[in-house]
Amino acid sequence: MKIVVVNLTEIPVTELEKVMVGINREVREEFEKCWDLEANVVLVSEQELEKGRHGLLDVDAYLYLWGDEPNLAAVHSYHNMNHKGADYGYVFTKLSSMMAEAWMVSLSLEAVRLVVNFYTGYSNTENHEIKIAKPNNRTYHWMAS
Repeated sequence: MKIVVVNLTEIPVTELEKVMVGINREVREEFEKCWDLEANVVLVSEQELEKGRHGLLDVDAYLYLWGDEPNLAAVHSYHNMNHKGADYGYVFTKLSSMMAEAWMVSLSLEAVRLVVNFYTGYSNTENHEIKIAKPNNRTYHWMAS
């Protein structure tokens, strides 16, 4: 599986490359080892994406690192104009900052979520609601897109 991280922020590429090494290491050494699910997470700039230098045909999912104000409509619109039909996730760096959380953690979690989605058939391109109930009918896990 190949996940392309699209950098739509002012974060320096050198910083993002270090984070990408960590995410790929996490997927390879922790996640793949336990779950036997392979993935490669690669970073591209918006300019590289427009020029098609990232192997568009080999991409299974996109992960947008968004630097502006959190705006889901803008993310969905951008995705539908450029990569409609592919699974995707997004991380709002400004929202992470407002919540005093590291955007790198959110990026890592979204990457792992996309790996699971790919191998389980769950897609963010459709509206889903998954509930896994305990025997007493209480919701144990809930996820919606």
